[in-house]
Amino acid sequence: MADKQPIKVLHVSTQTGWRGGEQQIMYLVRLGKEVRHYLFCPEEAALRKEAKKEEITIKTFDSSSKFSFFLKVPFQLWQFISEVRPHLIHVHDSGAHTLAYLLARRKELALPLIVSRRVDIRRGKNIFSRKKYNQPEIAKIFCVSNYVKTIMESVVKERNKLLTIYSGIDLQRFLYRSPYPKLRNELDIPDDYLIVGNIAALTKPKGYPVFVKTAAELLKHRQNFIFVIAGDGPMRANIEKMIQNLGLEKNVILLGFRDDIPEILPSLDILLFPSENEGLGTTILDAMACGVNVVATSAGGIPEMITHQMNGLLAPVGDIQQLASNVLRLACNAELRNMLKENAYITVKNFRVENMVTQTIKAYHEIPGTI
Repeated sequence: MADKQPIKVLHVSTQTGWRGGEQQIMYLVRLGKEVRHYLFCPEEAALRKEAKKEEITIKTFDSSSKFSFFLKVPFQLWQFISEVRPHLIHVHDSGAHTLAYLLARRKELALPLIVSRRVDIRRGKNIFSRKKYNQPEIAKIFCVSNYVKTIMESVVKERNKLLTIYSGIDLQRFLYRSPYPKLRNELDIPDDYLIVGNIAALTKPKGYPVFVKTAAELLKHRQNFIFVIAGDGPMRANIEKMIQNLGLEKNVILLGFRDDIPEILPSLDILLFPSENEGLGTTILDAMACGVNVVATSAGGIPEMITHQMNGLLAPVGDIQQLASNVLRLACNAELRNMLKENAYITVKNFRVENMVTQTIKAYHEIPGTI
């Protein structure tokens, strides 16, 4: 009897930057060896650079023109589908889903479709969104948290297609635990200062104006804080201006994009994560893995990782006073810090990347026609 052929999955991504979704795709490619993976992504995508290190077939497209995206790129995707003949297509962002939807409406896509939904920004306010998320080709919609799943229940008619699969993190990626001296040495931060920081793209949902205002509030109470922001994005100029207007140049440092996060993150004493919207927030999981205390808002799926006063401290979205109070509590209470760290490390084991890969591949196999 011939050996059973592996499922062939075509991953489609339209993102050019590197964020949590792109990391999850690479985890699937690297660890899901029982699946044959293919990738369709922008030529300039950071994901392409990583995927080239693996033995998978990649086809790229030019993402610089919106006109081309709607007219030329769907045809390029159809050509790639015709070449590799996948069993199913897994779209990993809204743009990728739009490409698949356009093909299906042209009767050029008859394959099962998996849609990953990683953000909690509400969809379904227009007819196009509702049509996309209810197209018959969709076999499953992977939701990054129960919170996102609940949101999608108001849009998706066939709710049995919704499945929560938490993003996973690689515990072996973090070799160091807080306090690691990388940033303290690099920035010449005195030993008696606490380093409070965040690692995320400088976008509106990440709540960086609240981060800066919380820093200003904390510095009214004590001066031995240094605040660092690792990341880049469209809000950088606004954040720089806010820092200057508040006179915080000596205490709030923008590090820009960094590719040494496994060393940067454990350099923090406290992760201050003031998101407005958050599907899940894997930076929190990363912090938990390397012994960094977490102060966060209760946005989106964050409470599915953080239980207040059990493994971290939570505050309502936008509540500067409560965020500052939580940071001060940690700064003044070593016993609380240690207790939260210990519980956090126990929690984060439930979010190991191996769990995400296993659940995803199991869901692939449950789709009719793939085995």
